[in-house]
Amino acid sequence: AGTPFWLRCVYDAGVLAPDLLAAARRRHSPDAPPPLSLFTAALPPADPDAATVRFDRPAQVRDLRAAVTGWAAAAGLPADRVADLTLAVHEVAVNSLRHGGGRGTLRYWTEGRSLVCEVSDSGHITDPLVGRLRPTTSQLSGRGVWLANQLCDLVRIRSSASGTTVRLHMFLP
Repeated sequence: AGTPFWLRCVYDAGVLAPDLLAAARRRHSPDAPPPLSLFTAALPPADPDAATVRFDRPAQVRDLRAAVTGWAAAAGLPADRVADLTLAVHEVAVNSLRHGGGRGTLRYWTEGRSLVCEVSDSGHITDPLVGRLRPTTSQLSGRGVWLANQLCDLVRIRSSASGTTVRLHMFLP
């Protein structure tokens, strides 16, 4: 209400994890909170058994890519989607190094029929719609999160003064 913001939600109920599908249904009920609250509500906790890799140097991003590629392929994600997920993780990890305090943590796990990669850092994003608008051709930066949104089935971002978490989802066939 009162903003030029429109949100269209398209879900494949056959592959969306049950908790995400339930959340989508709640958000589309008549008593749902305002749309921008979709970008601020706390994320569910990461899987306690998630693989965890900390990084603080650009050379380590190559290791992150290799880990995600091997894990996603072994989980049964098709090769083109493995490449998409790997590139999305790369872009978000590089953002952590450049804008998120120079270090970050990658966690990855399987959640139902979804592969989840989460990159957390100490940076703070002030734009709740970061990565949702197509960058202009004259922009020198600002493409990483937008690209992740184009490549992944779902991107969830939470940011506060204590840090930022970007959660990337790819649905298994």
